[in-house]
Amino acid sequence: MAAQDYTAVVQQLYMSYFGRPADFYGLQNFSAQLDAMGAPKTFAGVQAAVGADAAGTTALSKLVNTFSNSAESVALYGSDNSQIGVSKFVEAIYMNVLGRPADLAGFNFWVAAITSGTLSKANAAAAISQAATANTSAQGMLDAQTVANKVAVATAFTAALDTPAELNAYSGDAAAAAGRGLLAGVNSSTNVTAYQATINSTITGIVSGSAPISNFALTDTVDTLVGTNGADTFTALVGADGTTTTLNTGDSVDGGAGIDTMNLIVGKAGSTLPSVATIKNIEIINVTGVENITGTTIDAGYFAGSTTVNLIAAGGTTATVTGLSGKTLGVQGKTAAAVTGDFGTAGLATVQLNGASDAAATAGNAIVNLAGAGIKTVTVNGSGRATIDATGAAVETLNVNATGSLTLGVSAGEAGSIKTINAAGSTAAVNLGATAFTAAETITTGSGNDTFTVGLTTAGKTATVNSGAGNDTITVAATALNVNINAGAGDDSIVFERPITATDVVNGGEGKDTLTIGNTAIAAADLEILKAAVSNVETLKFSKAVTGVDAAALNQFSTFSFTTDGSVITKVADTQTVTTTADIDVVAAGYKAGTATTDATYAGKLMVDVMGGVGSTSTPDPVDPVNNPPVVTPQNNVIVDAYADSIVLNVKATAATSSAAGKATFAELTGDVKSATVNLTNSVNAATSGTATADAVATFTLTTSDAATAGATTNLGNLTSLTLTGNGNAKIVNGATGSLATVDATGLTGKAAFGGAAVTTGLDYTASSNVAETIKLGASHDIIRFTASSSTYSSMDTIEGFSLVKTAAGALDAAASDDISVAGITTFAKATSTASTFGLALTELGASTTADNVVFQYGGDTYIYSDVGANGLTDNDVVIKLTGAIDLDMLVAALNSAPAA
Repeated sequence: MAAQDYTAVVQQLYMSYFGRPADFYGLQNFSAQLDAMGAPKTFAGVQAAVGADAAGTTALSKLVNTFSNSAESVALYGSDNSQIGVSKFVEAIYMNVLGRPADLAGFNFWVAAITSGTLSKANAAAAISQAATANTSAQGMLDAQTVANKVAVATAFTAALDTPAELNAYSGDAAAAAGRGLLAGVNSSTNVTAYQATINSTITGIVSGSAPISNFALTDTVDTLVGTNGADTFTALVGADGTTTTLNTGDSVDGGAGIDTMNLIVGKAGSTLPSVATIKNIEIINVTGVENITGTTIDAGYFAGSTTVNLIAAGGTTATVTGLSGKTLGVQGKTAAAVTGDFGTAGLATVQLNGASDAAATAGNAIVNLAGAGIKTVTVNGSGRATIDATGAAVETLNVNATGSLTLGVSAGEAGSIKTINAAGSTAAVNLGATAFTAAETITTGSGNDTFTVGLTTAGKTATVNSGAGNDTITVAATALNVNINAGAGDDSIVFERPITATDVVNGGEGKDTLTIGNTAIAAADLEILKAAVSNVETLKFSKAVTGVDAAALNQFSTFSFTTDGSVITKVADTQTVTTTADIDVVAAGYKAGTATTDATYAGKLMVDVMGGVGSTSTPDPVDPVNNPPVVTPQNNVIVDAYADSIVLNVKATAATSSAAGKATFAELTGDVKSATVNLTNSVNAATSGTATADAVATFTLTTSDAATAGATTNLGNLTSLTLTGNGNAKIVNGATGSLATVDATGLTGKAAFGGAAVTTGLDYTASSNVAETIKLGASHDIIRFTASSSTYSSMDTIEGFSLVKTAAGALDAAASDDISVAGITTFAKATSTASTFGLALTELGASTTADNVVFQYGGDTYIYSDVGANGLTDNDVVIKLTGAIDLDMLVAALNSAPAA
């Protein structure tokens, strides 16, 4: 075991007994003690062990009792052991641990358990905390999530204490109160990731001495409370069962100075706020259970001096907050229905989102309606997902200040009226979706990875866009008029749904930027517009099949990207890269095709990246799967038709992301190049957030033949050199008239990352009869195929690096070995020769009547010989050289077994 295994246990103990996160040293010490005694590593296990020790004599029970007996726990829960004391004790645990009033059944159960002696008061907080995590009722599941969220926030808080100043500051009553205030704001719908901002601000407050000085809980009697000059927290219950209502007629609560918070929990349907109660100078009002208020409406004016009314996990019917003039409407967590804020006649509406979304499993946008006459400016702060609808108002300005990832939609009315979008102060991603803002003349965003659509349709106007830092996605709608875009720093994507015009300006700014256009042809005028209108953009991407792309004329772009079959790009420089997921023709600068009377002029080195393609599939016949053969869909390669002196082709399986598995790639090279280097990169079959079980493989295919049309070679007839690297598969067929003489696959590892890390097929090579080949093999499981005429005495092929592996029993391990076949012959045998020259050795073996198909060694190398026609050595006999001394028994076994198809 390790002490860190007990982090969650200790945090839940601190939360249950102290209502706050553990301090750094407390977490260390208690974890070490639990580890030393070999305690259970789950809170359920600890609670079960303590519960079974009625006498409380075990080391574990004594350790847990130090929590309940501490002065901090007594101050929080009291020491009154009378019936009413126990009653208040149970209610305090519910509020502290679960953040809600006790339901009557649960309340009675726990009070009876303590007063009867079945459950010790010392163990009660832990028992209630653990019971909440095991309750499968609807409320129980919410309670379990609340506890889990509180423990997660507590863990994140303690982990964030990472400087001496922070470690030392988190001690004493004020700091403990700050920690309790932090956890008091956590419930079942809290987005723990988004809540990190609150954690950070709490720590900052603790260190600076501005932590809450007091944490007030209203009682079931008339309270008169006055806060301090710090950031105080008040907790009040309304409409709960029995004696648990604590906001009563006659109460007077004054937050005093500082930025104070009231947590108002409405626990029973049909509740109302007391008409004769005074609440003032409390700036932030957090309302949980607003749907339980009669009419589902709350008046911000009830809280004199408040600045924000925050609805937490609003459920039921539409909730409405009135009296928001000059105030902020907060929406936190998952909302089951729309929320409406009435901002009166101020003309300004401000919304604070705290991890907001709708309550559906898909977590879509929360709906926030804005009411009020003449709203012209809407400001949205925070994080989460929401759609804003200022019904009947012609909103002109939208201000966005995202502190966490923020997805924001607007109604059709706002999309047509907003003239200015200002998100310059946002430090996180702002996603305004695909909505085209048809009146927006100015759009400014901040440092996050922002997404929005420019759609200005006002004649004579230009939409000015400054997207700041971050990897932004900017779409220009098909109906949008003039745009002037400065994408700023970051790797930005700018997508035009219409052709770029001479009145557009696109400045990608710093970073590696991509401009996507939908042209199907690039005429001379288009070239001039792109050269004049676009600057600081590295990649030009085409969303449709396009012809006429002159890379030399568009030399401001270093990369060209294609997505649809049938595109053509010419005059590509050595310094430019082409990426494609579809069939494409790529011609290097300086290359000139041959004619019937002239040879081709070879020039240029192409760099092409390819992804995509589909592997072959076999599915059962839909009519009669039992008697009919399966329906086979053949492999569909992405074909790169390349024309150059040389090419570097990077064949990449689609990379896995946090939400999507990687996908295999199938690519093929055709055209006319003299040398090619192909780099293969695999991916994995699961998202990076999941567990992969196999590789997503990059597969490459190449077939050479000298099929010339009017003197122009189109099927790699003049390819002489091929280099293969990486960990994918390559199937190479050197045709009967091919010129490929050198294949270097020493860099092809064929090592799978998953599925047992087995060696996989790397190179599958079929030799040609037209040229003497040298084939260099690497660490993968390679297959070399010969016909009866592929490698002969007059034109002998050489294989370097051929590898055969023995099993523990001394037999051929076919799965780990290279494989070879010669004209389907499976009758090879070992032979020896003492001849003084290699030629005499072949003459001797050709004249032998013992065997026509043999393997033998000569001069430190290994040879395969087949006497074609059984008529002694002739120029047409099969002769293949394998460099080095290969085990002849295993070579015979490999030759005499059929390789994979």
